[in-house]
Amino acid sequence: MKKLILVICFVIFASNNAFAALTTVTFDDLPASGNGIPSGYNGLNWVGMMFVQPYPYDDANNGGRLGTVANIQSNSNFDFVGANIFTLIPGSSRTLRVAGFGVNNQLMYDQIVTISDVASAYYTFNYIGINRLLFTPQTGGNPPTLIDNFTFDSNSTTATPTPIPAAAWLLGSGLMGLAGLRRKKA
Repeated sequence: MKKLILVICFVIFASNNAFAALTTVTFDDLPASGNGIPSGYNGLNWVGMMFVQPYPYDDANNGGRLGTVANIQSNSNFDFVGANIFTLIPGSSRTLRVAGFGVNNQLMYDQIVTISDVASAYYTFNYIGINRLLFTPQTGGNPPTLIDNFTFDSNSTTATPTPIPAAAWLLGSGLMGLAGLRRKKA
């Protein structure tokens, strides 16, 4: 009986654990500089962004350049983990607002970061269950902002809620049935 319960618990645990499939967008496979990033590239819609070739002082290779206001959108929820963000011209630091929106365009996350003016730096955000990102420069004048190694999970961890009362009734009735069988045998 104990072995059966352990096997059932293992099957339930194993079926509920999915491994995250992170995607890192490097923009290295885009064809030419100065073009807009194609809609649907890596499963996302890139609005207000264009692709630029690497520069001699750019340690992050190719990157997507942010426009004045850049949106990254999806038809379904995704988890934004982080990205390398840097300015195009050394010595020109700036701050950048990174906002994450969910269902019905509801603001879920909002963070302002100071971008390195010396080298590319990876910024971790961990925005879970969003369908749109908004990048808005806050200070720093005209130097363009670049983004690379954009890391996200298209299999968002947000899920449709399971009705707990029904699950609790099912579990409770099963436990009562097991207890009844045990008493009957004793």
